[in-house]
Amino acid sequence: MASFRKHKSGWRVEIFVQGTRESGVFSTKAEASSWAAERESQLRRSDASGIVLEKTCPQAFERYRDEVSVHKKGARWETIRLAAIASHLVAGKKLGEYLIAEVTPDILGQWRDMRLKTVLGSTVNRDLNLISHVFTTARREWKWAAKSPTADVRRPKDPPPRDRLISQEEIDRICLALGYDGQFTPDVA
Repeated sequence: MASFRKHKSGWRVEIFVQGTRESGVFSTKAEASSWAAERESQLRRSDASGIVLEKTCPQAFERYRDEVSVHKKGARWETIRLAAIASHLVAGKKLGEYLIAEVTPDILGQWRDMRLKTVLGSTVNRDLNLISHVFTTARREWKWAAKSPTADVRRPKDPPPRDRLISQEEIDRICLALGYDGQFTPDVA
């Protein structure tokens, strides 16, 4: 139940739901009432489902780095990629400023489209795989999300593989640069 008090700059509202106490100051009583109703609903949903709604993407990225990435061979590169992903702007806000509950397939789709302007589809897929594992771990192990938003994001096609062969002219230039004359005499000790 929310309680309201007149404050010098508007209305102060205080809520207390199952051990969690929060408050805020709003310019009108209607704004305070609206915030209180929405916030109480969120707190009750999170208590009922066991999902923690206040966690942010940077908190998930840091915990993933500290608990999961450290056990991988490419831990250093994953840390760098997670920091870069968190700094990307999506819908006028850095991805690292979103709450986990706010990240939707639409936001990740906008991120994917923005990334495809500068890198190939294979790089975007690699980054989406990393983000997907972060959200899956946050959902399964840490109970920070009800669903992974990456499940509904369309993946870009990988570019075609390279099929170029070295030409004879290139072989000749490499041999000339290395001083190879066509005679191979192994050193026998």
